[in-house]
Amino acid sequence: MLALGKTCEDENVDQKQFQAHTNAYIFTEQEPLREDIVNASLIALVQCKT
Repeated sequence: MLALGKTCEDENVDQKQFQAHTNAYIFTEQEPLREDIVNASLIALVQCKT
């Protein structure tokens, strides 16, 4: 769990949100859609600038 916290901190990503998305993909055994990755990146970028 420490690696997750460090990665989220380094990438300026909300750890709880990242964990929720990761759990959803593990549970469904599906790969993330391109749009999901792009949207998450855009949200992180906007949050970083505010």
